Amino acid sequence: MKFSILMATRNRRQFLPEAIASVLAQTHEDWELLICADGDDVGDLIPSDPRIRHFRQEGLCLADALNQVRALATGDVLHVAEDDDKMHPLALDNVAGQSFRWIYGYMLTSKQDLRGDPCYTLNELLNTNYIPCPTVYWTREIGEEAGPFDPACNYAWDYDYWLRLMRIAPPVFIPDVLAEYRLHPDQLTNTVAGTVPVHAAIARAKHDRL
Repeated sequence: MKFSILMATRNRRQFLPEAIASVLAQTHEDWELLICADGDDVGDLIPSDPRIRHFRQEGLCLADALNQVRALATGDVLHVAEDDDKMHPLALDNVAGQSFRWIYGYMLTSKQDLRGDPCYTLNELLNTNYIPCPTVYWTREIGEEAGPFDPACNYAWDYDYWLRLMRIAPPVFIPDVLAEYRLHPDQLTNTVAGTVPVHAAIARAKHDRL
């Protein structure tokens, strides 16, 4: 099973090396990391590994940046890794051992355990996004059925995408830690705090109409 790990980064050089290192540390070695970089040049931070490709693209919103690398993906399973979070070393191995169309697990922070009720329905998910992006993986087939990420939802692209995947098939939950959430002042939840609820409302309105 080959994994395509997608990443978009903008002006967060200080976090990128650890994020990339957590991909390199995976015990499952059949993966590719595709990075779309905006703002600061990060070429000097990219290790020399044939599985890692990166390019610069100025002025894209988050969803469009991820769509750029998504179009290059060649793996059987896709995953979006945040540029300031870390993958658990066993994440890919834990996922590769499962049968799924899309799947997610636990994410930890340095201060608290983000484990929640894994049994979400579509109606529950319409209330709020319970599923943390760094723990979600989906097959190429269901991704092609769901289509690209929606730029209109931008910072809530993941919320919209989980709702779209949920309408196709229920997710599989595994009780394994797949990612570590790093708490810091430059998190998008802090820097674009006023925008995220707006984008989430756009996503929710789309699905309320269906």
